[in-house]
Amino acid sequence: MGDQGFTKRAAETLDRLEVDIERSAEEAGVDLELSRHDNVIDIEFEDGSKVVINSHQAAGEIWVAARSGGYHFKPADDGGWIDGRSGRELRSMLSEQLSAQAGAPIDLL
Repeated sequence: MGDQGFTKRAAETLDRLEVDIERSAEEAGVDLELSRHDNVIDIEFEDGSKVVINSHQAAGEIWVAARSGGYHFKPADDGGWIDGRSGRELRSMLSEQLSAQAGAPIDLL
């Protein structure tokens, strides 16, 4: 995948995640602060913890920093994103991490 293909796919993924995280948090009654600046989504929870999601052009990955650690997701052939270490899919892992930090289920699947 070329740089333009990656940029487009990553932007579409971040756009969708932004909408889905806000929707799911609202449905769960979770108060969080979500902000988006270009290719970075910052999510801050009531306890002050954060999750940061960003696309990293040079690596061709989407990176996630959460209380539990850092994750690097490569594009998968099926349109998803797979973590290079665990093999987990981005939306599944984010659902788990966001839920843990929010103290309530945030389902992105």
